[in-house]
Amino acid sequence: MKYSNKILLAFTVVVLIIIGLLAFGSSILNSPFLGNQQLPTGTLLTWLGFTLYPAIFYLLAFGRKKPRSKLQSLIASGYKLLIVLGLLWGLISYGLAGNWSFSFKGQEAYIGSARAGRVFWNFNYILAAAPWVLLALNFAGMLFTKKQTK
Repeated sequence: MKYSNKILLAFTVVVLIIIGLLAFGSSILNSPFLGNQQLPTGTLLTWLGFTLYPAIFYLLAFGRKKPRSKLQSLIASGYKLLIVLGLLWGLISYGLAGNWSFSFKGQEAYIGSARAGRVFWNFNYILAAAPWVLLALNFAGMLFTKKQTK
């Protein structure tokens, strides 16, 4: 098995485990990370998931291959941007919530408010959906390119 395939498999397994823990509401998610009461383990797992998730799509689409067209270059750049946003997810989310458990309350100040909570959830939805959109664009681009060459 190639090195990139091993990485893809490892990333996929980790993300599937994280999705399973989140979907079934595991008690591990609420437990403090290394005894730090302010930092739930679920926050770090979700952060890891949002970082690895677009990396899986990037490896599936390109692996070690270079993009062959301008569209594929844009898509590859999009995946890289999503990976960076995944790396920054925890910090951005902390900036919106003002706490590591990402709880939002109805308050006047923006940080931690219901309005910031909507931004937080929209950011999460975008990070979850964008890799699929880029994958669809990649497939559409490949179909269009193949039809043109016939």
